[in-house]
Amino acid sequence: MWQAGRPPYFAAPLCFACVASSRCARAAPTPLFSVDNPQGIGHGNIVCVCVRFRGMGFLSNMAVRSKIIKGSIVLSTGQAVSQGCGFIRNIILARILSKDDFGLAATFAITISMFEMVNRLGVSGLIVQSKNGEDPHFQATAHSFQLLAGLASAFLIFIFAGWVSVFFNATEALWAFQILAVIPIMQGLGHLDVNRMVRSMRYLPVVLVDTVPQALITIAALPLALWLRDYRVILWLLMARWVMNAGGTHVYAERGFRFGWDKRHIPGILDFSWPLLINGFLMFGVLQGDRFLVGHFYTKADLAAYSVAVQLTLIPGMMFVSVVSAIMLPLLSAVQSNPVEFRRKYRTCVQALSAFSAVFAIVLIVAGEGIVTTVFGHKYAGTGVILGWLVTANAFRIIRAAPAIAATAKGDTKNHMISNIFRLSGLALGVAAVLCKQSLPTLAACGLAGETLATIVSSTRLSKVHRLPLGDTYLPIGAAFLFVAWSGVLALLGVSQWHWAIVSLITVGLSAASVAVTILLFQQLRSEMLSLALPFLVRMGLAPAKGS
Repeated sequence: MWQAGRPPYFAAPLCFACVASSRCARAAPTPLFSVDNPQGIGHGNIVCVCVRFRGMGFLSNMAVRSKIIKGSIVLSTGQAVSQGCGFIRNIILARILSKDDFGLAATFAITISMFEMVNRLGVSGLIVQSKNGEDPHFQATAHSFQLLAGLASAFLIFIFAGWVSVFFNATEALWAFQILAVIPIMQGLGHLDVNRMVRSMRYLPVVLVDTVPQALITIAALPLALWLRDYRVILWLLMARWVMNAGGTHVYAERGFRFGWDKRHIPGILDFSWPLLINGFLMFGVLQGDRFLVGHFYTKADLAAYSVAVQLTLIPGMMFVSVVSAIMLPLLSAVQSNPVEFRRKYRTCVQALSAFSAVFAIVLIVAGEGIVTTVFGHKYAGTGVILGWLVTANAFRIIRAAPAIAATAKGDTKNHMISNIFRLSGLALGVAAVLCKQSLPTLAACGLAGETLATIVSSTRLSKVHRLPLGDTYLPIGAAFLFVAWSGVLALLGVSQWHWAIVSLITVGLSAASVAVTILLFQQLRSEMLSLALPFLVRMGLAPAKGS
């Protein structure tokens, strides 16, 4: 089922961050940005966990398939709840706090992500993946390794807090940056037994560990914000979340918590973790490098606006790609030795992602300004231009998940890493832009250049290494971005200033036209959609039952 010499893995579901960061369903995903969630949208324990199956192909085992489906539902639901809570919380905070305070709070997330090691080392994923994952001595050694990583992160945060506060022009918040050192210690004290349970496809504990604290701090966000009304709100919410997160891992654990240091397991842990650590720092540059620049070269109010735009572009794409990858990765893996069938399923994947990307980008380019002011308040007026560039870049990032998923299904993890290295070209352009005192939209446009190059590199490498025609990737992208380009022209004509009814009609019309053209042009996607819709049409009496 998998390439010779490679153990079969199944991610349930594989999140976009994991696909984009070459982790190949073996570890927690790279953190993504959220102003009060420094470990990112869809934190590792809930979004990307993997199960190692031995023996014959697991897709033929109906009992296992049933568990996989149920597990995917539990994980996807948890992810939706977690992301939804984060989104609601940020709306509350953005509306109540000043832009300067909201921007300052964003620097907390950047700081933690910059120095964080616990999740980058992927110890929780190793507990799931390793053949020694059930061994209490291995688990105890992993606890020690995890705590050491947490203490190292805490030490770095505390030592460099002064430099960070100066870099972000926030010396008045030095004490807050120092307190952030508590968070990696809490992460290091987490009980890995909830991750061990994933080996037997018991996903509920890891979901509850993440979603319960998210829900509780979301409930607390409004009264706390009304009381404090400054960046301290987010600081204390962060502290509360990670204390509850660490405590939750102990509440749901079945085994006792203990430390150990079995020298037999150290080489294996290091071998697994060091590539993930390096790639984690690489992904920091890819996903947070632009905000790092904004935090230093622009005002905190600018960082607040940029952070709002980033959040609006990340969450919907993340959720859609998680669903697509959860479905397509096992399907592609099952037919990896059949080139014709593999290509057919890959075309479906890239066409679906392209269609979604087009609609997603059209909505936020045409109506983004109105969405921002409606959701986050009129203090964020003018963010629509930044949003347009960022969503176009994110559209390419979403499409890039298709060759990443296909490469992963073939057991190829280099594709993601190589494309991410080229993605850093956008950050290099961004550095040049800020040094030349360019505007925030220009910085966002640099990210688009990097994502475009990364998509070209990823699809080209997939074509050369795995013999998939480039046209399978580029034709859907071309069809999708034809309509994205039209929406960009409308944005240049000032569509955001038109009456909301006209903007709504244009948004719906362009989105519908984009989907219609994609369906008409690509028979593969059309067939798959009809096969999915047929049972519902039969139930509604709109199509004849099979055999009638």
